[in-house]
Amino acid sequence: FPEAEAFAGPVKPVLTFSHFYCEGTSGRYDLVNDQTFDRIQSDKASKDTSDNIGHYSTTPSDYVTLTLKATDNASTFARICGELNNSSPYEVKSSGLIHLVYDPQGDYTQTFNGRTHSFSGRIEVKRGTIRSDAGTTWSNVPKVVIWPGATFEISETNNVANPLPDLRQLFVAKGGTVKVPEGVTLTATVNYDGTWQPAGACSGDWLVGGGAVTAQTFSPSELTWANARGGDWSMAANWMPEEVMYSGSYVMNHSWAVFPCAPLV
Repeated sequence: FPEAEAFAGPVKPVLTFSHFYCEGTSGRYDLVNDQTFDRIQSDKASKDTSDNIGHYSTTPSDYVTLTLKATDNASTFARICGELNNSSPYEVKSSGLIHLVYDPQGDYTQTFNGRTHSFSGRIEVKRGTIRSDAGTTWSNVPKVVIWPGATFEISETNNVANPLPDLRQLFVAKGGTVKVPEGVTLTATVNYDGTWQPAGACSGDWLVGGGAVTAQTFSPSELTWANARGGDWSMAANWMPEEVMYSGSYVMNHSWAVFPCAPLV
């Protein structure tokens, strides 16, 4: 976990959702390429089923990154979803791959309210706080990464027993925080400060809020080479499921493609 990059460049536009319009078509903003916004915000007091942020793709391993470089706090009812319109030999979710990266200019909070987000990429919190408020569920998110000084929070008002039902990996850097309210338990393989945690209930100053995180036993993954993003062996997006190899990983190469290699530094 290197230091987060300094906020650079002009402030990006705000993606604002209203009752009748968002900065896209028919109440949906389509992510075609990697995009950066200041923040996502709602100008209303309740959710609207038409307020979606999506990534349409016909390629199962295709993904985009939605980065929020916030200069203020924001709250939104927008739903981050994805659409995949293709059959594939790989086992993939029906929702598209969107990586949500929160990298604010200061100690700000992006709050998500009362929606089920169906995208199947990771959540990465580089600074500030991502908060899951009342009724928010990240139904297909397999991985959450929390950088030093950053926080991933499940609010006390979130009445969902398991807001991350598909969570498989939780990476927390030293100085990062996971806030889980009483009555909520997250279950995943857990890596804290570069070390996989033993199976069982986790504890430490990184876990606050009265809830629980239960670590599962880490075991090497069986990975299929997809080569979706230009052949970089160390890029998670080139593997299915999307993660970088670990020592002992089982590698499947259905296409008999040549694995590109680079010298180890």
